[in-house]
Amino acid sequence: MMKRSDGIVLSLLLYYCSSAAAFLSTLPAHRSLVSNSHSDFLCTRPKGNRFSLVAAPRMTKASTNKLQMKDESPQSSERVTVLGGGSFGLAMASILGKKNYPVKILVRSQEAMDSININHRSSTYLKDVTLPDSVTATCDKEEALKDATLIIHAVPVQYSRKFLREMAPYVPNDCAVICTSKGIETGTLCLMQDILREELGDNREYAFLSGPSFAREIAVGLATAVVVASQSDALTYRAAEIFGCENFRVFTSKVASLCIMAGLAFDSLCHQDVIGVEIGGAVKNVIAIAAGMCEGLGLGTNAVAGLVTRGCLEMQTLGELGALVHWKW
Repeated sequence: MMKRSDGIVLSLLLYYCSSAAAFLSTLPAHRSLVSNSHSDFLCTRPKGNRFSLVAAPRMTKASTNKLQMKDESPQSSERVTVLGGGSFGLAMASILGKKNYPVKILVRSQEAMDSININHRSSTYLKDVTLPDSVTATCDKEEALKDATLIIHAVPVQYSRKFLREMAPYVPNDCAVICTSKGIETGTLCLMQDILREELGDNREYAFLSGPSFAREIAVGLATAVVVASQSDALTYRAAEIFGCENFRVFTSKVASLCIMAGLAFDSLCHQDVIGVEIGGAVKNVIAIAAGMCEGLGLGTNAVAGLVTRGCLEMQTLGELGALVHWKW
């Protein structure tokens, strides 16, 4: 049963996010909520100096079968390494494994490696989630990265600098990195884009994926929407294509950015709104924790609504420090 605070947040999200109806129309369990909008894919198309949301033609039985067949086909062009065998790393591996990408997870122990390779489950995190056969694990750094074409960084922010420094000698020079870690480094106040560049160098492409996304819900296939941003348009679209599927929608910062994360509606000027995506990914967690505290203390609907509203304003203020956005209230 939905809690009162969940209903408030959902209402605010639907009110502020201009693409919410279009997004809901793409999800099988929610298509009945949006009339005449049965589309099987969302993308962006140029419209003047802005980008607009475009829905593909209405999904038919034939197109559904075609989409399913495409997802089940081997994806041999990409060889993905996930750095971090925690809940979110496993969730990312699960998504890619279901699309038949060969995925290697770098874990910390022999026990964790054996559990995934033999039982297709983690012995520590998301223990009841079965991973696809195309997902394997290793605790050897060199083995994990030797043939990787794409790296997914899923190590907590506060441990990332030391971890990346140790990994740097093994990372292929031409290998792009998609970062899913959310937060701001204590002490330095660095974002993940700063940490990655300082430890792995500037001579590679980086993308940053964030949004309201609980690892367990992703892993079991519940509907999730996230946003990706990069200074490379090519990597932005590559990430959206690799991760995107029926239950995991990946929007670019031109379409969604922080509006997906906080219920704010605005137009991003380009895919390069890395700062906006990172700040949104970090600050939304603070607001979410505070909303939970309001609920637990029984402070009422008004308190939660006020907190979320003022929290959105705080996110706007922080975004103005560097996010490439044009806000609309």
